[in-house]
Amino acid sequence: MPSVLILSAEDDTGGVGVALAQALNRHTDWTARAVHRTQNYIQYPIDILWPPGLPPTPEILGLAAKADVLHVMERWDAVDWLPDWADRPLVMHHHGTIFREWNTRSLIESVARFRAYPICSTLDLTLIDSSVEWLPNPCDTARMRKVRAEAFSPHEELRAAHSPTNAPIKGTAAFQQACAAAGFDLDLIQWVDWQSCLYRKARADLVLDQLTYGYGLSGIEAMAMGIPVVGGCRDQRVIDLMQRTFGNLPFLLANEGTLPGMVAYMRDPEARAASAAVGQFIVEWWHEEAKVAARLVGIYEKARSMR
Repeated sequence: MPSVLILSAEDDTGGVGVALAQALNRHTDWTARAVHRTQNYIQYPIDILWPPGLPPTPEILGLAAKADVLHVMERWDAVDWLPDWADRPLVMHHHGTIFREWNTRSLIESVARFRAYPICSTLDLTLIDSSVEWLPNPCDTARMRKVRAEAFSPHEELRAAHSPTNAPIKGTAAFQQACAAAGFDLDLIQWVDWQSCLYRKARADLVLDQLTYGYGLSGIEAMAMGIPVVGGCRDQRVIDLMQRTFGNLPFLLANEGTLPGMVAYMRDPEARAASAAVGQFIVEWWHEEAKVAARLVGIYEKARSMR
């Protein structure tokens, strides 16, 4: 049975490392483990937490020695403590700012030098380097539906939810103003753990994701719950790419100028239901964890063939 070790230098970004390991273990014949070094207030699930300053445990060393693929999140220092790492089948997984802004050229060059297979978590990153393959972030859609069923109850007032980790980048002020104008009660979810965030979001009639890059993990979770999502993207190339890829946008597209009208439009229950159906279909087609796991197995085989 082939195995992979997924490694993060600090936090498990978005909880994606552990989510991928769980998806692989549930739906494929690969054995997967995920190691990360730090944990923040969001409290995503943990597989193996290796605190900074401590040497690798015998368990971690054993898993690394046996792994058929080393799946590296964002930075090579997640794995460069392992003596023979550069000679092993490698996947480099780009997630956002580090590749998008901070270390673009170095990562492109080092991926080629180490003969690693590059993947990314959001479609816009493929526009930086066409050799990078998009791996949709996995979503346990059955769990999201369950959370929605447990948390949602009929109510008279219209509720929106927004859970920014970086309010200026996400467009939080504009969302607050649009909700106030349209008569939505906005639940601004900040500095709470992931589980609490899910259940608060599941009570909403509308989720406001972000106005910068299209949609993120919060939007994926909401769409899987059957909640319509409003989002935006500053780069028209990314919007065009999503439309070509999906055939439609999974969220209602807005910018700061059109946002008030879009939120007001979402007062209509039929409009909310129609948008929710599109988003849920796209998430189940592209982000459902079994489909992502199957795609990731193919990526690992490509990485192995490069050695």
